[in-house]
Amino acid sequence: MATLLAEECIAEMNFRELEDVLDAVKRRRAVLNMGFTMSVDDRVVIRHKGRHLAGVITKVNRTKCEITTDDGDRWRVPFSLIEEGSIPLTEA
Repeated sequence: MATLLAEECIAEMNFRELEDVLDAVKRRRAVLNMGFTMSVDDRVVIRHKGRHLAGVITKVNRTKCEITTDDGDRWRVPFSLIEEGSIPLTEA
């Protein structure tokens, strides 16, 4: 029902008002992404049960990334458990 109301409001907006709505949507998406700036082929580390697994991002979804680890396993991981970079040699 809220979607229908939003569509009705959008139908009545002029160009400038639509631009303002689009800007607001972009800002909200940025907040929801929590500043996640990594992309496909970036090297990352996954924190999992006290371990660190190194891998490469193969796909970025709305809330999670698909990562292929160095040993060939594929994981679907929330952004909050992903760190950019490689595992330090002391932890490998």
